[in-house]
Parts: sequence; C-alpha cells; structure tokens
Amino acid sequence: MEHEEAISSLEKLLKEHHNNAELINEGHETAPSKRILKVIPEYNKVSVGAMLTELEGIIALKEKCKHFGDWIKTLEKLPSSG
Repeated sequence: MEHEEAISSLEKLLKEHHNNAELINEGHETAPSKRILKVIPEYNKVSVGAMLTELEGIIALKEKCKHFGDWIKTLEKLPSSG
C-alpha cells in the first residue's frame, strides 16, 4: 500500500492523542494537515476534507471534532445574506 509507513506513524500519533486530531494541533507548523503534508506531500486538505464530509456526514464530524462542531455552530448562527 502506498504511504503505509507514513500512515502508520500518523495513526500512532493520533492514538497518543486519544484519537482526537484536534489535540495534535499545537501550532501552525504542527497542525494535523502540516504533519500529513510532511509525510505525504501530495495530500490536499480541501479535497480530502470534502471527501470525508461526504463519507462521514457533517453531523458525525461535528460530534467527533468538538472545535470543528463549535465553529460550524457559530457559522450557523450568522444571519443569512440572501
């Protein structure tokens, strides 16, 4: 499998942070996407994010990722411009 070693190291890091990617975000250079890019340079945060949202659904992502869920709730409270 392509990137097997890189994925393994990222999975280990995630387990060390209680399977919560938001806890890995210790700064701009150590954010999860930056860590992924270091070991998988062709990673595209936008396309992978869209694919995960399609696979998991926004509700599941909001439940799994508290900070993301809070951000979405804030956006949902904004008045619509339409």
